[in-house]
Amino acid sequence: MTEKNNNQEEQNELKNSEEMASEETTEKAEQVLIEKEEVVEASELEEEFEDDLEDFSDEELEEEPKSKLAKYMGPILYSLLGIMIVAALIFTYYVFPFFSKVSGEWTGSSASGTFKIVNKGKDSEFRFVDMNGTKGLDLIFESNLSRKGVNQYDVTNTKVKLSLSKKDISKENIEAMKKETKLVKVEKETAKEVILSYTKEGIKSSFGDTKLNDLFHYQLSDINWMLKGETLVLKNQVFANPLLDFQRK
Repeated sequence: MTEKNNNQEEQNELKNSEEMASEETTEKAEQVLIEKEEVVEASELEEEFEDDLEDFSDEELEEEPKSKLAKYMGPILYSLLGIMIVAALIFTYYVFPFFSKVSGEWTGSSASGTFKIVNKGKDSEFRFVDMNGTKGLDLIFESNLSRKGVNQYDVTNTKVKLSLSKKDISKENIEAMKKETKLVKVEKETAKEVILSYTKEGIKSSFGDTKLNDLFHYQLSDINWMLKGETLVLKNQVFANPLLDFQRK
């Protein structure tokens, strides 16, 4: 009986020893796994850090030229915009013959006599000063300017008038002309002058079948660096023969 008990105790001790050994082996295996996991995690973190560092460096390299480019893009764009605006203004000036470009007073002369043009907006007055050498007698054509092309102008609604200076023309001659009611009529009279406008019969008697609007064709030329025309060329077979240059006064 005693021997049997001793065998039982030995078996229990052996079993306990095996269990303890198994537990120690399990613990060591778990420890090894934990250490391996920590090594793997550390390696992964190191790789992620290196990747982030490389990405950061790449971004810095990319941002540096971008920032330099952005620094110069502003002035470049503004310069291009300025050039485009100036070019558009010059193009507009040459293509669209605004009436303001020919506004003001212009003077010219030929073998026929002295002429003066006064433009205000669309209103244009062509004056034959001292017509046929008669001092104080001016032949006046009043018209509306119309755009024909690049710095070219025609006229419409042309009317013909006479200006008689009371200072230079005798009262008798003025009264005699005022009585030519079939040819002219008094439009205006002041202390200094009398304005006579031509009737249809008077226009036909003086100009025949000529259309008054066809007498005047203008071309603005000699454009200077300030985009201002200095010469207004009149194309006219009656007074200009065939061209007459007017200078801005």
